[in-house]
Amino acid sequence: MRRNSQQFKSARKLIAVFEIIGWLAIVAGAVVAMIAFGERAFWRVFSIGALVVLAGLVQVLAAQIARAVSVIADNSGEIVARLGTLSPDNKSRHSKSEIGTVLKAYKGRLIFRAREGFQVGGSGPFQTEREAEEFIDQKE
Repeated sequence: MRRNSQQFKSARKLIAVFEIIGWLAIVAGAVVAMIAFGERAFWRVFSIGALVVLAGLVQVLAAQIARAVSVIADNSGEIVARLGTLSPDNKSRHSKSEIGTVLKAYKGRLIFRAREGFQVGGSGPFQTEREAEEFIDQKE
């Protein structure tokens, strides 16, 4: 598990409980709808079962969306943590960094350390970081 995932531990447990309740509602609604086939008031009982199934589906949907949001938040936290270790003003960091290391984000694009300078996506190499930034400016 990632370092930041501990922040969302209780939220994920609550989401799991919420989703289980939704699945139980789906099963209960399906049982009620199947019982309706033997009842005189077929449409009333069937409608209740169908509404419970629909409510359970909406609840499971909401739980899945909440789970996706927590995963996105976890990944975003890790990206911010990694980008926070970058120092664009520190030139010695650039010269010592490993090839393929993200040096900085500039206008939504990442500048990487290349074997011979800097790289933006698949373009480059650029001799200086400023040349990479100018390349990004030209693409906009």
